Amino acid sequence: MDDQYIFEVETDVDSIYGGASDGCAGFRRFLHRMEKKRGLLPSWWSPEKAAECVKFGMRDCWSSLASAVGKSDIIEHYGNSIMLMQLRMLGEQIYGTGPGGQNGTAMMHTMMMSEAGRFAASTLLEMSSLFSR
Repeated sequence: MDDQYIFEVETDVDSIYGGASDGCAGFRRFLHRMEKKRGLLPSWWSPEKAAECVKFGMRDCWSSLASAVGKSDIIEHYGNSIMLMQLRMLGEQIYGTGPGGQNGTAMMHTMMMSEAGRFAASTLLEMSSLFSR
């Protein structure tokens, strides 16, 4: 939601960015969309688990559905700035596009290479052609 608000200057009326007291309605829509995507949720997922997620989101904590969670909150909580990209890539899998309508395929490929331990070498090779001109 924060990316949608920042990059697209668009909000859901029933979100905290649109003036609602919490983002429960939008979070339920998000979960419903995710449930329709094969392979994103574990086999044990159920409507009861979805209800538990919403209930958890209403707790007074850093991820409360009653307050905006921005980039710095995510980095601070997870202690890892890469989590931002991982969440954006998850969002792209659910919504079909990344923030601002961007295609995150290249970023996903880069992240996969990094996780496989191949990022540094391929980055040096790809970057060398930029500086040899």
